[in-house]
Amino acid sequence: MQGWSYITDYWNISDLVRIILLIVFIVQLVVTQDDDHEFVNALVVLASWNAGVKYLRIFEPFRDFLESIRIIFAGMFGFICVLLFMIFTFTAVFSVLNERDSFIKVGGETGNFWAVLEHVYRIAIGDFDTGNYEYDTWIIFVLASCML
Repeated sequence: MQGWSYITDYWNISDLVRIILLIVFIVQLVVTQDDDHEFVNALVVLASWNAGVKYLRIFEPFRDFLESIRIIFAGMFGFICVLLFMIFTFTAVFSVLNERDSFIKVGGETGNFWAVLEHVYRIAIGDFDTGNYEYDTWIIFVLASCML
């Protein structure tokens, strides 16, 4: 591998990201006095796990399995785009209905965009709370749960 193909190779990029994350983690650990470094630590662990997967490619069955996973993820790109578009669309619809009915509350106040986005995401994964829905909100809920 030479030049541009070395820089654009997934495994080389993942190694570079892992090294950068580790440096950020060490600097954050040394410089800051608080214990607020768990997120960067989790990213370092995830990047290290990714490197471990790279070494499993030595074995033929794992190589075939990882290639099939790569092909599946490549095919999922369009689905993920449509899913994200639908989640943001239903977030906008539920935001409008929430302004009127206040069925999503955060600290006693009507929920903001992020609370509504979380509500729609929970609908997408099958976990939801419909206790304060009005009649027309139920129609949107049924439509959202069928489409998401």
